Amino acid sequence: MDGCETYWLEQEDADKIEAFVFNEEIYWTFTPDVTFPSALKKDHKKTRIPGFNACIIKDGLPTKVISNLARLLDRMNFNAITKHLDEYKNQSFNIRRLQFWMYPNRKGAGKVPHRPHIDFGEYNKTGLYFVNDCDADTIFFKIKDQYKEEFKKEIEDGYQLYLLFQTDKLTMDHLEEIHREKSEKGKLVLFDGYTIHASSSAEDEIRVTLNFNLQPVT
Repeated sequence: MDGCETYWLEQEDADKIEAFVFNEEIYWTFTPDVTFPSALKKDHKKTRIPGFNACIIKDGLPTKVISNLARLLDRMNFNAITKHLDEYKNQSFNIRRLQFWMYPNRKGAGKVPHRPHIDFGEYNKTGLYFVNDCDADTIFFKIKDQYKEEFKKEIEDGYQLYLLFQTDKLTMDHLEEIHREKSEKGKLVLFDGYTIHASSSAEDEIRVTLNFNLQPVT
């Protein structure tokens, strides 16, 4: 996909991150449904899909459950990821949000997208690291050509696009799938934060990703 950067971690580094997720005591919060908001579920069969979230950094600060951020980042081997991030190394971008997502495997999941969205209205680079192998995809979308004029303002202004996803004006009929990224352990993908994307659930295995957003230093 144009504008998407892909990196691969060394096997040892990938093993350390996976071991951290599955062996350490992480504070997970339960989300009963990660599927479509009212605007998007109108043209899809509604099936509740649960997920678990472990947020480490929110709005640029450690979350309340994190007592020692530096120690935690070291334990989870985050340096193996940041060494690929030129913007972060050059201190031109800060981490606005850093979080794990875990989705239980579901029979019949069929790689159906959970919830197309963009993370923030402000410009950011979005990072997605795949902790383990599974048969789920991350799906990328664009607004279909026939609707470009209708949503011209939103396409040209990322903040307006973000707001659009909070309304009932957009449905799956307006979106065209442009790319699928397989969940492959050790793979790191960076893309423009205004790219519409969605997770999906696996059938064969729990799906775990580390998601983060880099925001320019102002």
